[in-house]
Amino acid sequence: MKKIWYTIVLAALLCGLTGCFEEEMSPAETAPVSETVVVGETELVSETANPASYQQISQEEAKRLMESETNYIILDVRRQDEFDAGHIPGAILIPNETITDTPPAELPDLHQMILIYCRSGNRSKQAAEKLANMGYTNLYEFGGINTWDGTIVTSGEVDQIPSEELERSASADGWKSAYREILIEYQASCEDTDDETNSIGWDLQDLDQDGTPELLISEGMFHVAGVLFYDYANGNAQPIPDDRGEPLRYGVYGEALVCPEEHLLGVGNMHMGYQYTVMHRYENRKLTQLLSFMEDSGAVGEENVTYTVNDETTDKAAYDAALEEFLSKKWIAAGRAYRFDDFSALS
Repeated sequence: MKKIWYTIVLAALLCGLTGCFEEEMSPAETAPVSETVVVGETELVSETANPASYQQISQEEAKRLMESETNYIILDVRRQDEFDAGHIPGAILIPNETITDTPPAELPDLHQMILIYCRSGNRSKQAAEKLANMGYTNLYEFGGINTWDGTIVTSGEVDQIPSEELERSASADGWKSAYREILIEYQASCEDTDDETNSIGWDLQDLDQDGTPELLISEGMFHVAGVLFYDYANGNAQPIPDDRGEPLRYGVYGEALVCPEEHLLGVGNMHMGYQYTVMHRYENRKLTQLLSFMEDSGAVGEENVTYTVNDETTDKAAYDAALEEFLSKKWIAAGRAYRFDDFSALS
């Protein structure tokens, strides 16, 4: 009976709470092709998906152009608040969102060299592509200011600050801007698989109860999907690491669940006759395993079933006790509250 109840609960979380929506992804970009180009006396190794479009160059190559060339524009395509917080000296601001299909008044010469950057390289590529489609012929995209190790200045100040001290926002709600940018970049990076089960979404949950929520991004409902977790501290949004230091993908091969009031994360997985469940506590950007249990009756039959709790073989009574403890928590499905076209919680 408990096994049936466990299956029903997980099915409800998967189908009822996980949200019955689909999200159409942005098509994957064409793989870039490397080539060598010469600008003035500077030789650059660039990448382009279309020779008539724009060139992607490294930040070191962008620095060399700034040092060797004279007739160029450094274009920042972030928002005004990001630009004010810190930008490359001499850059002009044209937010990517304001670039449409009409050449901007600030860029009257279609053939002038334009060096384009944003925060992390996503919006700068979008802006470069739009400008190329308008007929601009000398475009160089060089990524984001978050990896720039050159000089950065703040608007209205002459003091220079190192890039590692750059804050994304002076606002108390800086996490909203940071999370919005992560969501935009994640959506742009996704491949369009035309798979109806590849539904994705996102959510905000204050798992550590520090007053600032964590961002949860569901990668989908297919079997190898997981949930990405980000937190915001010291002016930056960063992925929560796993025990190898890699960005955490929680719930792979299962369904990620959260119980914010108790700082808990859980995974329920039913696959190939095995039922495996694990529960963690989240504190100080780290996961601590509290409980795990498994039974394999679906694979070997009831007469040969093996029960384990916390990786030790046990009996059915101990397994049922672990299952009851897990089901007693107020679980909700992770990363399913909002579609990717809904940023209302970040406004």
